[in-house]
Amino acid sequence: MNYAGDQTGRSKQKRASVLTYHAIESDDLPSTYTLSRAQLEEHLRLLDELGKNRLLPSGGGLFTFDDGYSSDYKHAAPLLEKHGRRGVFFLVASLVGSSARYMNWSEAKELANRGHEIQSHSWSHPLLTQCSDGELGKELAQSKRELEDRLGTEVDAVSAPGGRWNDRVIHSAHSAGYRRFFVSDPFIGCQEHSGMQLWGRITVKRTMTANEISGLLRGTGLYPMIFQGLFKSRELLRQLTGDRIYTHLWKAIVNR
Repeated sequence: MNYAGDQTGRSKQKRASVLTYHAIESDDLPSTYTLSRAQLEEHLRLLDELGKNRLLPSGGGLFTFDDGYSSDYKHAAPLLEKHGRRGVFFLVASLVGSSARYMNWSEAKELANRGHEIQSHSWSHPLLTQCSDGELGKELAQSKRELEDRLGTEVDAVSAPGGRWNDRVIHSAHSAGYRRFFVSDPFIGCQEHSGMQLWGRITVKRTMTANEISGLLRGTGLYPMIFQGLFKSRELLRQLTGDRIYTHLWKAIVNR
């Protein structure tokens, strides 16, 4: 069983306190995973307030960005810096500089020089659980090598495309030299798993309000219970249909 079901060898689950974003745009919002600059700044102010009042879990409030969109360089990084924060940007190595939609190597290197983390989101963004052993090793090792060679920085973390992971993926990431593995499960914190640090994350959608995000981070109010019910329902649907069919269904729902 992939993703949520194949997680042996871990300590007791805890809720995630890491936020995951994708594209951050100025105006046009073409996807449920695309947020505006105003929304991101609202979330940054929220985290500032929660941190000031000591309402975040230890180590909470990390901002991560998947896929390596150019909008993250243009819009997200300056907002993070305005609030005295640095982000973790997970790049798909083969897509860097491939089009105007994605960061180029100069922009990625600049972000690293400005104190942000540049980490791996695989070589070509497949579902890692669907890769053969050889493909899986290449996706993880080639991405790490390319990013390190191009940027001159250590790459020790990887985030799972589509959030898909299992023991085989974790072991392969460890063998490739990674020490941290980030997934899209909002109900685990930072936990040890097969020699790796396993980090759960809250995937932020543009329909989420700041109060809902606050509730998820703090574990208070009604929304976390509703969110957990929806999450478990999606995972059950994934297990019943399989990754490929589920992915098509979820994309259709998101596009609507």
